[in-house]
Amino acid sequence: MNTIRIRIVSVAFAILISMINTVYGQMQLPDSIDNFIKSNHPVEQKVDIILDYAGSNTHNDQKIAFLYFDSAYRYAKSLNHDSLIVKALSRKANFFFGVSRFDSAEYYMTRVDELINHSGKKFTEEEKYSELSNYAEALYYVGLTDTAEQLSKRVLEYARQENDTGLLFRSHGNLAMYFGTLGRFSEAIDHMEQSLKYTSKRGDSAVAFIRMAISYLNMDEPLRAIEKNRMALKLAKNLDNENHLKNVIYNNIGRAHEENGNLDSALYYYTASVKIQQSIGLKNSLTINYINIGNIYLTRKDFNKALEYYLRAYNNPNIESMARAHAAVTINLGLIYYELKQFGKASKFLELGADLATKYKIRQYRLNAYLNLAKLDSAKGNFLNSLRYKDSVYVINQRLFDDQLNERLAELEAEEKMKAQVRENELLKKRDAANQNRIFYQRIALALALLIAIGVIVFLIVVYRGRNRLALMYAKLEANNEQIRQKNKQLEELNKTKDKFFSIISHDLKGPIGTLIALLQELEEDYDAFDEEERKDIIRNLRSSGQNTYNMLVNLLDWSRSQRGIINNNPQKVDLSETVDQVISVLNERARNKGIVIKNKIPYGAAESFLDLEMIRTVFINLINNAIKFSYENSEIEIEGERRNNYINIFVKDHGMGIPGDMMESLFQVNTDYQRRGTQNEKGTGLGLILCHEFVKKMNGKITVKSSEQRGSTFKVTLPAYSDTLKPESVL
Repeated sequence: MNTIRIRIVSVAFAILISMINTVYGQMQLPDSIDNFIKSNHPVEQKVDIILDYAGSNTHNDQKIAFLYFDSAYRYAKSLNHDSLIVKALSRKANFFFGVSRFDSAEYYMTRVDELINHSGKKFTEEEKYSELSNYAEALYYVGLTDTAEQLSKRVLEYARQENDTGLLFRSHGNLAMYFGTLGRFSEAIDHMEQSLKYTSKRGDSAVAFIRMAISYLNMDEPLRAIEKNRMALKLAKNLDNENHLKNVIYNNIGRAHEENGNLDSALYYYTASVKIQQSIGLKNSLTINYINIGNIYLTRKDFNKALEYYLRAYNNPNIESMARAHAAVTINLGLIYYELKQFGKASKFLELGADLATKYKIRQYRLNAYLNLAKLDSAKGNFLNSLRYKDSVYVINQRLFDDQLNERLAELEAEEKMKAQVRENELLKKRDAANQNRIFYQRIALALALLIAIGVIVFLIVVYRGRNRLALMYAKLEANNEQIRQKNKQLEELNKTKDKFFSIISHDLKGPIGTLIALLQELEEDYDAFDEEERKDIIRNLRSSGQNTYNMLVNLLDWSRSQRGIINNNPQKVDLSETVDQVISVLNERARNKGIVIKNKIPYGAAESFLDLEMIRTVFINLINNAIKFSYENSEIEIEGERRNNYINIFVKDHGMGIPGDMMESLFQVNTDYQRRGTQNEKGTGLGLILCHEFVKKMNGKITVKSSEQRGSTFKVTLPAYSDTLKPESVL
């Protein structure tokens, strides 16, 4: 049975960031908010303390957290203090994002944006950039990391100009957090090291080292992570929020030991963190540590202990606000019950986990749940249910594959668009230069015209010289225009080539690869359910599908190399009859499967040419393969040859379904979507004939075709003949 251990750990790891963000807000507020508001504290300090206190309760008591966030906002509004209103709204947006109420988070972010950018309110430069920093943090917490990064860079630039150490520390810290989320961990560490230069507070430095440790963990450097955590631990000693910092640090050290394979040490630090969390009431953090400890016992196959800690996590009410952890824990409980042979409970939790994965739109978890439900039903003898779950697994697998393929295609398309934009810019620069030259010479011509008054002789001399210069200029302009036209033609051909390339990748490779995956998955999961003959049949299908995909990829790669001009033409003396025999030996098995006989009627030594062996072999493979594909069962394919003066004609004849007349003219063109099914519904890409045409052309040859529907086709390849009296360069 497959667990979702990695997913759970990643969720736990991500929450370490939110745990860090609560370590500053542990101040005790007076019993009455009203009394505190009426105190003599500065208004900014009052709002900050209320907001920090609210933040410290985000993971413990959401109702209390919301009450204090709302109180801070109402107090700031009563003062008509725009900066404090923006801060309170931003923190409310953070709160709603943290509890997965994304609509509410978006609503408050919209209000922040209106206040800062559209309300006409007057902010000082310092207030504006301070609130932009708040706004960037809020954008990050609602998932808009790219926008948050750009805003923080603006704040950082302002802070450098003004040498504002507070904003410098905060901006570098925020950018480190954003880059860590984006997987750019080296940059995250650089910004954390920069932030340390602008603070003398031990608490700030401790948080910076904790965040550096998190980046090192993500870079698979657990020992460096432990080193940074130990530095943070020294700085946290005797601070007011020491326990909260130690809780995060112990979590990090436990994670690092777990990554390094030291499970005993990891268990020690996770357990130490649990004790702290229990003493200060961090319910969400407790949930994550229970999961981490359960993971370790699961790795050790101590299912009873794993069950104990997973149930502690599952029974924590706050887990419902942690979507991925909620789904993963539920599914893993089903897997543990399966290992403990408690199939009823296993079925219950796996089905519930599948429902949660569907609700939270986590396809990989849903796939895992269905896969294990299929195994569970198979173990219980419910084969019909097992088959139903396997069908669902296949559909989800296909969608995951489609998503990954579409992402890659989108990346490739974006790269192509960028390259096209670069080419277009270059053309525009050339056109602009040509226009500047034309304007320059037109001014010269105008100046020459004004000198007519000097005298007829001078005028004639100047005009004569001017005409020569203008003729040269226009000749250059025409040459430039012709060059631009040629470049445009090349760009058009490249665009057609790109479209063909993407079409083959997205339509013709996806199907065979999907079939391979499905067959392999079926063989892996139900290996013992098949008898030996069925397994051989599946393997034969795998081999056939793999061979077809391999042939398609070979053609695709050869064509790609040809388009990029990196295929070398290495001519040598080649006996075409012998080459045809070699190709027939490769394709004979496929022909025999259709009862087709391939006859080589070219006498040995009668058809010798001077050309590239690999290119002509590729041509013959594609032509004979095509003939097999479109030939009827129990027919013949004939390869004949004749020499005419300095050329050799090779004919590949089949007696198959033929080619429709409307396809004949565009058969060898890239922009033609020529794809037909063979006589046994064989599928192709149309790329083989295009490759044949390009290779024959590179060898100074020619390829033509004659065909009649339902009677067959004959492809004629004309190649230069070999002669001892001719030098190779005079033949090719």
